[in-house]
Amino acid sequence: MFIYLYGIYYEYKKNKENQNKLPLKATNRIKRLFLTILIIYAIPIYFVVTAKDPILLALLLNLLVLLLGCIYYVTYIASLINTPINALVYHFYYSKAKNKLKDYSKLQVVGITGSYGKTSSKNILAEILSSKYITKATPKNY
Repeated sequence: MFIYLYGIYYEYKKNKENQNKLPLKATNRIKRLFLTILIIYAIPIYFVVTAKDPILLALLLNLLVLLLGCIYYVTYIASLINTPINALVYHFYYSKAKNKLKDYSKLQVVGITGSYGKTSSKNILAEILSSKYITKATPKNY
């Protein structure tokens, strides 16, 4: 695990020098996911530290090695655990935005979706519409 973490740190330092974009920021959602993963790993570690029976200790160490080898599944399980929390956060911001939009009776909202070019399309469309209408585009790439 320490070798893995050192590899991540090494790649981070190497890529930081070559990076022209803004640095990656951990969102609250990722922080919750990371915390859940840490808790999933901390539970068997706690029992390994407190185990007194050698057979139980061996089983717990095997479980811990299995968990370390199955990080994909551990991350998936942590994501499933966090699904209700993420749904509550989504509902909170959705309700907040809906209530804010209610205050503007004549507001027309344009949403742009897709895989590529959303920010450029947003900026071009805002510029075109501003010749006839009062426009307000979201900042940056939000």
